[in-house]
Amino acid sequence: MCDGEEPCARCVSRDISETCHYDVNVKTAKEDLIRMVKDLEEQNTGLQGTNEELQDKYEGMRVRHDDYKEKAARIESILAALRANGQGDEIIRRLKEGQTYRQISHWLGRPVVDDVDMLSPTSERKLIEALKRSGQASPDYFELPISVDLIEKWTAVTTDQRLVQHLLALYFTWIHPVHMFFSEALFLESFHSGDTKYCSSSLVNALCAMSCVIFDEHEDVPALSLAQEFLEQAETAIRREGQSSFPTFQALAIMFLVELSIGSGARAWPYLRLAADSINSVVLSNAPLEAQRIYLQGIETLDATWAWFTYQISTPPVNNKAAPFPDGEPDVPPTLWKFYRTENDREAADIPSFEMETARERAKLYTLVQKTVNLFCGSDGNISARSLMQIYREFLSWKTSLPPVLVRGNPASAQLPHVLLLHMEFHAGIIHLFHPLSTCEKFILQFREQLQRFLLDHARAGLDLAASYASQYSSRYQLPVHSFCLLNFSEIILRYDPESAVTSDLIGFCLEAFDQAGAGFKICRPLLHMFLKTVRGCGLGIPGEHARFNVPSRECDDEELLKACGRLTTNQPVTEIMERIEPTMAQDLAEEWQKLTHEHSSGRRNSTSESMLKINALLND
Repeated sequence: MCDGEEPCARCVSRDISETCHYDVNVKTAKEDLIRMVKDLEEQNTGLQGTNEELQDKYEGMRVRHDDYKEKAARIESILAALRANGQGDEIIRRLKEGQTYRQISHWLGRPVVDDVDMLSPTSERKLIEALKRSGQASPDYFELPISVDLIEKWTAVTTDQRLVQHLLALYFTWIHPVHMFFSEALFLESFHSGDTKYCSSSLVNALCAMSCVIFDEHEDVPALSLAQEFLEQAETAIRREGQSSFPTFQALAIMFLVELSIGSGARAWPYLRLAADSINSVVLSNAPLEAQRIYLQGIETLDATWAWFTYQISTPPVNNKAAPFPDGEPDVPPTLWKFYRTENDREAADIPSFEMETARERAKLYTLVQKTVNLFCGSDGNISARSLMQIYREFLSWKTSLPPVLVRGNPASAQLPHVLLLHMEFHAGIIHLFHPLSTCEKFILQFREQLQRFLLDHARAGLDLAASYASQYSSRYQLPVHSFCLLNFSEIILRYDPESAVTSDLIGFCLEAFDQAGAGFKICRPLLHMFLKTVRGCGLGIPGEHARFNVPSRECDDEELLKACGRLTTNQPVTEIMERIEPTMAQDLAEEWQKLTHEHSSGRRNSTSESMLKINALLND
């Protein structure tokens, strides 16, 4: 039988394949032709769609190219004015005030350079260097053009200039002033010049991944999916780079923050360990001393933060060469801060950031946090009143020794979110130091009640700061440590003052804060679960207007809690702590508190709380 092939099997078997010819059935040929026409029509439709998409992309690239030409021309006009030596001081002053390149070039009144293609590709770098030589604040780096070639050098995730600039702006607005691992000016100088001294592919990708956590969405790509792409790129880059560059160590620290933020604290921890272990590496020791100091204080603070979250002692190796708190001012240019959320905020007014001062004081504060964790969770000896009160003295000394610009209420820094957070962390640190004693039966009931009121004072002060943060910036940008502090403030208030007239408002505020932050910071889901558990444990209910939180979908199982922070709760292990309290704690604490009160009354301490004096009276009853 003929199988329709040429030659067919039958003719081949009969050895007449040369004369074999098959006439295709007319109906079959017509069906094939119709099918072919339909396929071509579909291909044509697809090509038309592709053509339209390419035209749209071309138009977008043309617009961005025009923007680039305008920016480059205006920057070149500013550089020309600086070279003329007639208006340099005024230009620097205006940059320090936060004026953009458009405003300054308009003030100069100089014609915008027409032949932009002849401009130096490093015009923006020249402007940065001119500003650094002036010793004034850094300019608005996000107004500087970024070429596609430059983006491709650092990441394979995107070539979208606006997206990269947006992610940089978000990072340096909300993340960097709190978790500082490098100099902003040095990083951006290397980034824009394509130099790998203070920048690397792994660092750029890690930085962008972290920014995606506070970035709602990009076109049709969910922000967290974009974060995962950047994170994977960072991991790939580290495998390629090896742990042989300073920026790679900094990338590891940021990757820890990314994983923690998206609710994977258990997965995040190895990144922190690698970053901490790098402190004594040869690569780090060869870096400039100031860069070492910034990284050292940043990584030790981050390590102490994680120990605070998990109540596990963690002691990174110490680099003695680069003391984290050197005398004198840091040898890096001061920077500016603006309230940036979207591209519409690019023209917002700039103010001094005081980020270096904040980072230094935060690192000092976290040495006390680490001491508290070590005191309660150490394995050598009992917990004595003297050791506890020594840490409290150091907390008070830290507060009274703050630089004037960081003192609460100073108008120069009152609008800075990282300064608000710094004061929140102080109150949370005091709470963690004394909270275990508030249930200790070695003390008389009146003392425990007074100590609870002392803790309430700090919890309310911390909550007021959290509310101020939310009212100014919303809770969308509150970092994991911010949420952790809020959880602890609310627990103290709900446990020790559940009948307060503002309890309902407190519960509502916390629910909304965790929910808003949880849009990107997925760590807030288990923290919200812990908060709801505290509310119910205090015999309280969810206000009616927040009933949407009172559903099973808001609950987390043990596996999710362990994945998030390695423990089922962020509460202190009070039972274990009580077992290590010295038998003479009550009597010894009375004596130590008496000494502290005497120091205060003698003027050896600048300030202390009224609650401390009341506690002293009770201890001497």
